[in-house]
Amino acid sequence: MQEALKYYEQALSLLREQGDRQGEGLLLIQLGQVYNRLGMKERARDSYELALSIAQEVGDRGMEARVLNNLGILYDELEQKDEALKSYEQALRISRAISDHEVEGRALNNLGLFSHALGKQEEALKYLQQALDIFKELRNRDWEGVTLNRLGLVYNALGKKKEALNYYQQALIIRREVGDRSGEGKTLHNIGVLYSELGHYRSALAFFLFTKEIFEELQSFSDYKDEQRWIETLRNEVGEKQFAILLADVEPQAHQIVTQALDEGQDLISNAP
Repeated sequence: MQEALKYYEQALSLLREQGDRQGEGLLLIQLGQVYNRLGMKERARDSYELALSIAQEVGDRGMEARVLNNLGILYDELEQKDEALKSYEQALRISRAISDHEVEGRALNNLGLFSHALGKQEEALKYLQQALDIFKELRNRDWEGVTLNRLGLVYNALGKKKEALNYYQQALIIRREVGDRSGEGKTLHNIGVLYSELGHYRSALAFFLFTKEIFEELQSFSDYKDEQRWIETLRNEVGEKQFAILLADVEPQAHQIVTQALDEGQDLISNAP
């Protein structure tokens, strides 16, 4: 990310020298994404807001919708919920006006996740199903996987475990197909949470260990630490003695347990303790 930042900043200087306002705006969106990933939230916001003003200045509605989506995500992360909702809704309105279906799908996706976080699950389902239909029509497999995973989150929040697992499994197939290792890890984690909630601690621990291994491989240390916290939560849930027995059993064969659990998913849910 630091190396990417260096090149983006050099490119930005060149575009400004050339007076390429549209190119500058598009690059500022990418620059904002890098700042955000580096945790530099204020600089990310500055980049996005400048990109937004340029998009409006040059009349590029597509760019405007894209940056509004990104601003919505950032505002959401900064707990500025009203601003986040406003940005998502503006992005949706503009993308529909110009028939930019990919940006429309992303806006619907973001609104779905936003509604899910607020506990508005039925509203979330409505947004996410619309997004899924769009990405299937566009044959955008990456975003189809993202949307299926989020639908799993919503159904799990509604207590509909079988439906949740079905969506997670569909998401997992696609994420593996497109080589999205980070997405694969997140979906596997969600399945582990589902099994933990059902009291299938052996399967849950296998998913958490497998997922931790993926995030370690990707050097995604924040996700790795989150996974470790989930393992500690499970340890507290079952007790130290029982956890030690469980870990000794599961750790050497975590991959095999995950594969078996995915094959027997619906049966495991039906036979939950």
